[in-house]
Amino acid sequence: EAFFLSFYYVTLKILSMMARYGHIDAIKHLITLKVDLTSKTQSNWSAVKLAVRYKHHECAEALLKSGAEIDAKDDKGRTAMHSAVFNEDLKGIELLLAHKASPSIPDKKGKTPLMTARELESEHKGKYTQIIKLLEDVILKDEDFEEWEEITMSKEFETVKND
Repeated sequence: EAFFLSFYYVTLKILSMMARYGHIDAIKHLITLKVDLTSKTQSNWSAVKLAVRYKHHECAEALLKSGAEIDAKDDKGRTAMHSAVFNEDLKGIELLLAHKASPSIPDKKGKTPLMTARELESEHKGKYTQIIKLLEDVILKDEDFEEWEEITMSKEFETVKND
């Protein structure tokens, strides 16, 4: 039993490190060993979130195709989608959306990735325009109109819209 726990802990650390540093071959090998793809770091970062955070899209893709949880939350309630938005990573956002990640999951402060993008756009004019459009299009297409209306009626939306 002690060996199993040690092996589990080591593979968790290795998977996280390989995702963070973009070692796709190691990730593929760990997947063939059937490591737990739902394991997280001490801050509850999933391997997918680490791969997206550091823009290792091929690693994120391999993990997602192998069943890794796409909308896993960290200690702040943020998902890989939040990380992609913070990093202005349009390719990462498109990858996550292709695997059905939700752009509507709020973090512990109540901010969805779309709200985060709007807030960042108000601080950095023009940098997040494409991201906002992409997320809005997905929400309009895939979510209930009532949820979209709730988001657009928020004070944050009004602040950004009036800037």
